[in-house]
Amino acid sequence: MTFLKLPEKNLKSQQVKIHTQVLTEQVKNWEEVRRTLKGSRFQTFLHSN
Repeated sequence: MTFLKLPEKNLKSQQVKIHTQVLTEQVKNWEEVRRTLKGSRFQTFLHSN
């Protein structure tokens, strides 16, 4: 990172994905959640997996 004048480093994360199913299979009231979030700033989270 030249602009910070720091040496480059290989970073590793210990985070693991714990939910492997799609959201529609995990959330019982999916349609209600979808209707509530539609048009809000959180709408993009409906499609993140």
